Amino acid sequence: MLSTHPILVSANPKPSLDRIISIVTPDLESQDHILRYQLPVAVRRHRIGLVVLDSVAANYRAEFERPGASKNGANMAKRLAQLPTGKELYAKLR
Repeated sequence: MLSTHPILVSANPKPSLDRIISIVTPDLESQDHILRYQLPVAVRRHRIGLVVLDSVAANYRAEFERPGASKNGANMAKRLAQLPTGKELYAKLR
């Protein structure tokens, strides 16, 4: 994208994605671990100023929409309630 976009190609200084950190959360267990433990460490270590969480609910949908999963949503609601709140994450990041 940086090498083909008409404006970015001629930009001076050249834009870079070097300071972008991406962490993939393949399942609920790793997502929970990353949000609770790895994210606060990464924010402090890399002096991150902005955290973007995209599709946090995707792992919940995958987990609870599979065959044999509970259809009443109670289990999903229980797991969602276990997620750290924005306030809790912010407190860990400070």
